[in-house]
Amino acid sequence: KLLLYQLRDEAPLMGDETRFHLATIAYQQGLHREAAKHLEGVEQNKDRGDASAREVVLHQKIQWWNKPRLGLKYRYFSDSDDRSNTYWSARFDYPLPSPVDVWVEPGIVEFNQDGEDSLEGKEVTVGFDWRGSERFLMSAAGRLRMMDDSDNSANGWLSMRYGTKNQYL
Repeated sequence: KLLLYQLRDEAPLMGDETRFHLATIAYQQGLHREAAKHLEGVEQNKDRGDASAREVVLHQKIQWWNKPRLGLKYRYFSDSDDRSNTYWSARFDYPLPSPVDVWVEPGIVEFNQDGEDSLEGKEVTVGFDWRGSERFLMSAAGRLRMMDDSDNSANGWLSMRYGTKNQYL
């Protein structure tokens, strides 16, 4: 990246190429806001017909990550002890102007074990992801599970990831 920044500064005629490669690197690192900044002129270039197809495709991918989005999730698990669980949910992600994404995920969960009554309930999880830099990501979430015929439960978790040049801790 440092070489691309240097090339951009020292050879202005290479600006479009270096901008595209810097945006691609940022996108691949999950830095979607930074990637969007590198491609700020793509909309105007697209309107004039000057944007390349690869710039347009990358710009569309980056825009998708930087806008609110809704997704559906289904998960099924079973093991050799005849236990299983099924989970359905909808997740709404909302990227804030800062490098923080907040999200909410309401869902339905069912636990089964042979010879036992099934246990069903609803749950809602709320969380955020903060990317402090290309190497640091912090995520936190809290979940409230409301079971139909059992006690309710609440959980929370926090995770942090830091990456060196070639590895993540």
